[in-house]
Amino acid sequence: MNKYDITTVAETKTCFKADVVEACRTESEVFVACGQYQLLQDNRTRVGSLCLYHMKPGESFRVEKSWSVPAVLDCRWLDPQHVAVACANGTVVIVPWKSDDTVFNEFLIDSRSLILSLDFDLQRSVIICSDSLGTLSLLDAHTGRKHSSCKAHSAEGWCVSFCGESLCCSGGDDGKLTFWDIRCKKTSISLPVDLEWSTTLSLSHQGVGITSILPIMNRNLLLTGGYDDHLVGHDMRMLDKSLFKYPLGGGVWRIRQHPSQLSYFLAATMYDGFKFFQLDFCGVVNDLHRFGGESCASTIAYGVCWLPVEEEMEAVTCTFYDGLVQHWKFQEKTAA
Repeated sequence: MNKYDITTVAETKTCFKADVVEACRTESEVFVACGQYQLLQDNRTRVGSLCLYHMKPGESFRVEKSWSVPAVLDCRWLDPQHVAVACANGTVVIVPWKSDDTVFNEFLIDSRSLILSLDFDLQRSVIICSDSLGTLSLLDAHTGRKHSSCKAHSAEGWCVSFCGESLCCSGGDDGKLTFWDIRCKKTSISLPVDLEWSTTLSLSHQGVGITSILPIMNRNLLLTGGYDDHLVGHDMRMLDKSLFKYPLGGGVWRIRQHPSQLSYFLAATMYDGFKFFQLDFCGVVNDLHRFGGESCASTIAYGVCWLPVEEEMEAVTCTFYDGLVQHWKFQEKTAA
C-alpha cells in the first residue's frame, strides 16, 4: 500500500541531454543547477550547458541563467554563488553565477580523460574528482592547484566522495570500492583497510560497476549503489563485509538523503525511474515508491536532488535522452 502521494509540480525540457541536478538555498531563495551533455554525431564533439533554475512554490521552472560549458557529467555547489562542474574535456569549471563575468575558472585535470564525478570539502576548500582513467585528483577550489592524485581504479571512476576529515571513497567500473587517505601525497593508492577487505567490498555489487556513494558519517554508514541494481550499506568501522543489500532496481546511479528528515532517501535508478523510500539505518527499507521515468525504456533516470525547503518534501529530477526536468512533491496520505 502506498502511504505517500507523489505529484508533479512543474516540468520543463532542456536543450541538450540532462544528466545531473543539484539544489542550493540562498537566504530565502532556492536554485537548481542542471548539467547537460550532448555528443554531436557529425563530428563526435561533446558540448554542454549549465542551466540555473529559480524555484518558487507552485510556479513553473524559471531560467535564471544559462552558460555554455564543456559537456557536463556532474556538478556541486561550492557556496551560494559558485558551482563546480565536472566536464568531458578533462576540466573542472567553476561558474560564478552571480557575476556578470563570462570568464570561468577552468582547471585542467587531464586532457585525455572525462571528469565523471566530484565532491567538495567546505572546511578545506578542496575538490576531489574522479575521471574516466580511474584517477582521483585533489585540487584547491580557488586556484585549481593539484595537491595530489591517486590511481584508484583500472576503469572509469564513476563516483567519489569525502568520507570524514582525510578519507575519500570512490567507486569504479572495475567493481571496486576504493579508499584513499588524502594525507598520503603519493600517486599510488593508500588503503586504510586490509587489501582482502577491499576485495570483499568489490564483491558487494557482484563485481559490477559501483556508480554511487553516499556517506552518512553520524551513523558510520556508507551507502553504495551499482549496476547490479542494489543499495548496499557498509559500516565504516568494519569494512570486511556489507551490513545489508536491498534491490532498488534499474542500476543505482544517484542516492540522496533528505537534508533534515534524515530517514528519507531518493535514488535515481537508471532504467527503472526514481525511488523514494525510508531507511532505518539497519537495512530495512520502508515505503518504497517508484515515480517518474515512465518511459525509461527510451531514456535514463540520472539526476535527482532534494529541494532545501522548510516543512515540505520536494525534489527535482532529470532524465537523459528526453532532457526532462521535473519538480515533485511528496505528501503522506491522510487516513480515511
